[in-house]
Amino acid sequence: MLTCYKGHLDVASYLVKHGANVNLQDIHGRSCLHNALKGGHVQVVGDLLALGAKQTQNLNRLTPLLEASNDCKIEMVEWFINRPQCSKEERIDALELLGATIANDPHAYDIKRAFRFMKRGMEERYEDPSCPLLKKKMEPVEAYQNRTESQTLEELSLLEGDDHAIQMEGLMVRERILGTDNTILRDLIAKRGAVLADFKRYELSVGLWTRAVQLAMNYNVPKTLELKFLTNKETDRKLEAWRIGRRAQK
Repeated sequence: MLTCYKGHLDVASYLVKHGANVNLQDIHGRSCLHNALKGGHVQVVGDLLALGAKQTQNLNRLTPLLEASNDCKIEMVEWFINRPQCSKEERIDALELLGATIANDPHAYDIKRAFRFMKRGMEERYEDPSCPLLKKKMEPVEAYQNRTESQTLEELSLLEGDDHAIQMEGLMVRERILGTDNTILRDLIAKRGAVLADFKRYELSVGLWTRAVQLAMNYNVPKTLELKFLTNKETDRKLEAWRIGRRAQK
C-alpha cells in the first residue's frame, strides 16, 4: 500500500510477483488501488488493474474512483472514466461528485470548472434521450434554502453564472451520492457556512452549520466534537486561513 501511494512501481511489482495480495484493505478500508489513486499515480493504477485489483469501497463507501473525485484529482478521474470497463453510472457519479466538490472545496475551488463537470454528468444521463438515467430525488433541505437538485440539462443551465446556486447544487449532489450518514459530508458544508459568514450572510451560514451538526447525529462520533468545531479557537484559525485563501484566489 505504501509503495503504491508513493508511486514506486518497481517495488510494487516486485512485491506482487512474490505473492503480495493487491486486494487487501487496511483498517480504513483502503486498498492498494485507493492508495495509488490518492497518490495520483496513473501508471501504478493501470498496472494494479491489469493484475486484477478490484474497486472495493473504503469505510466511507468510496470506491477508488469516487475517492479521486472527492479529492478533486481531475487527471485521475478523466483517465479512469475513459476506461472501457467504467460503466455509465460510474462515470456520471464521478463527474457529478467531482464538480460538486470543486464548487465547495477551498483547495480546488473553480466555479466554472465545477459547473462544466456537473454539466458533463447531466449530458451523460441524457445521452440516450429515450432512456435517460434519472437522479434519485431527495427531500428539500432548509439549509439549502429548500432547493431541489436539477433534473435536466435545461434546469441545470439556469444555474450557470450564479455561483451561490451552483455551490448549493454541489452540496445537494454530495449528499445524494455520498449518503447523509457519510462522515465526509460535514466538512465542506461547514466551510461553505464559514464563507457565507464572511460575507455577513449569517442566516444562511447558521443554517449550514446546523445542517453539519444534524448530519453528525447520523455518525458514531461524540456530538460535543461537532459543537466544538463551531466554537473553539482552532476553528477560528482554520476559518481565517480559509478566508485568506479565498482572497488570494480572487
